[in-house]
Amino acid sequence: MKRKMSVFCLVFLMAVAIIGPDLTWAEDPKEIKIGATIALSGRFKGIVGTFKTLGNEWAGLINERGGIYVKEYGKKLPIKFEIYDDASKPENARKYYEKMATDPSISFFMGPFSSFISNAATTVAGKHKIPMQMVCANDAVLFEKPNYWRVGVLVPAEDEWERLVPIYKKKGGVKTFATITMDTLHNKGAIKGFEEDLKKNGFEVVYSVVAPPPTKNFAPMIIKLRKAKPDVVCIEALSPAFTIGFLKQMREAGYKPKEIIVGHVTKHVIDALGPYAENITGLAYYYDGDTQDHKDFLEILRRSGFTWGEYMESGIRFWAYTRIKQAIEKAGTLDRKKIMDTLWNMKTKIMGLDSFVTPEGYGALGAWPCQVQGGKFVSIWPLDKAVKLHNYR
Repeated sequence: MKRKMSVFCLVFLMAVAIIGPDLTWAEDPKEIKIGATIALSGRFKGIVGTFKTLGNEWAGLINERGGIYVKEYGKKLPIKFEIYDDASKPENARKYYEKMATDPSISFFMGPFSSFISNAATTVAGKHKIPMQMVCANDAVLFEKPNYWRVGVLVPAEDEWERLVPIYKKKGGVKTFATITMDTLHNKGAIKGFEEDLKKNGFEVVYSVVAPPPTKNFAPMIIKLRKAKPDVVCIEALSPAFTIGFLKQMREAGYKPKEIIVGHVTKHVIDALGPYAENITGLAYYYDGDTQDHKDFLEILRRSGFTWGEYMESGIRFWAYTRIKQAIEKAGTLDRKKIMDTLWNMKTKIMGLDSFVTPEGYGALGAWPCQVQGGKFVSIWPLDKAVKLHNYR
C-alpha cells in the first residue's frame, strides 16, 4: 500500500511539473490585463503619444467603480494596461505583441495606431488566438484575409469623410473641390471615398494630387490650385508636418480658398498656423452629447490634461475601451475564445449610437465634422447644427 501511494505521489508531482503553468488558469485572476503598443516615439507620436495616459486614466475611472464585472468569478476585477512603445514601426509592434502573447495573464490585445502597424500586430493575434480590438485601423488591406481574432471599431477608410458632403449640399455656396493627399493607403482610401461622394452629389473635383510623405516643396501644387480655382481645398495626411507645411506655404503664397478641410486636424495645426487656422473644417471622433459615455470621456480627458480637439483620435480610443469592457461583461468570462465570439456578435450602444461589427470586421464608428472657431475646436454636428454653426473662411 505504501509503495502504491509513493508511486501515485511521484506520478502526481511529475504531472504538476509538466502542466504546472496551466494550473494558473484554475486560480481566480486578480486583474484583467490588456496588452498594447502605442507610438510613444517616432512619426506618430504627435498624434497618439498621449494615449498611454488616456488609457491609464480610463482604467483608473473604471477601477474607482470597482472594475469590470466577470460573471464566471462572481465579482468585479480591476483593469490594467501593459503598454510598449512601438516607435511608430510595424516590426517593433510585432515584436512586442509576440512578447505579450507569452504572458497567460493577458486576456486581451488592443491594437496600435495606423493600419500598416496594425497589419503586423493582427497577425500575432491570429497566430496565438488572442482577442484584438483594433483602434485606429480601417484600411481595406486589413480585412482582405480572414482573421477571426481581430475586429475594428471604425467604418472603412473610404467612409471617413461621408458626413461632410451633406453639409455643403444643404448649406450651398461651394461647387468645386481640390484634394491634396499624402501617399499612404489610409489617406488614399479616405480621399477616394470622399471624391466619389462629391461626384454622386453633383460637386466637381477640379484638381487632385497624391504626394509622397517627405514632400516639403508644395509650390508646384499651389500654382496648379490657382489655375484650377477650387472653392474648397482638402488635405488628407496622417502626418501633421505634411499638413502644416502645405498650409504654411499656401498662406505665404497668399492663396485663400473659400474653405479648407483637414482630415487629420490637430492642435499642432492651430498652434503652427495661428490666425490662419480660423474656420478650418476638420473631422473628429466626438460630437457634443449628454450620455454617461460622453461624461466619462470628457472626465478621462480632463484627467489626462487635454481636450478631444487636441487629439482627435482620443474618441476612437474611448470607443475601443468601451467595447472591450462591454465584451468582457457580456461574455462573463476571460476565456479568449468566448470573448472573441462576443466581440463579433454583440450589438451595443456607445454615446447613444449603435456599435457593432460587420461581417468583414469593420466597426460602426465614423467621424463627425468640427471646425476651428475662436482658436479652438467646436463640434458642428448633427447636420442642422452644422449648417448653422459652420463658417466659410
